[in-house]
Amino acid sequence: DKGKAIMTYPDGRVYEGDWEKLGPRGKGISTFPDGHVYEGDHDDTIDEVFHGKGKMKYPDDRVYEGDWKHGNHDGKGVLTYPDGRICKGDFKNGLPSGMVHVEYPNGRVYDGSFKDGNAHGKGKMRDDDGSVYDGDWVNGTDKGKCEFWFTDGRFYRGDWKGTPHGRGTM
Repeated sequence: DKGKAIMTYPDGRVYEGDWEKLGPRGKGISTFPDGHVYEGDHDDTIDEVFHGKGKMKYPDDRVYEGDWKHGNHDGKGVLTYPDGRICKGDFKNGLPSGMVHVEYPNGRVYDGSFKDGNAHGKGKMRDDDGSVYDGDWVNGTDKGKCEFWFTDGRFYRGDWKGTPHGRGTM
């Protein structure tokens, strides 16, 4: 009933690891024909077998390591992109959602709220040039009320839509 197994599925996926009764349950590695490789907790009693802690390497060189629920990134995790971006924080249904910290290869840093994969809600972006936007985000766009520190020392508080827009003081 319990033990180790290697299973090749009709779709070409190969599972190697802990096995209980009729399927993967526990630690294991799933390798897919398209290049996906998942290493971590498996549970065949739910819709998708990736459930618990694990690491997925994608064919496009993205790597996610963290919590999995029903086959998706869900909970705390770190997603590293091929361009060097690193996204750490909360994930839901496979996307950054909740409080997230993003480091960009050019030196930019975002700390704040994400929803469905985009900056949304309150967040702070420190740009590589030293400027800082601290305020509202809507679907990945800096838009709404904010405080902005320019590189030359000026400070703005007010409405923003990519640049000062509407009411505000400098």
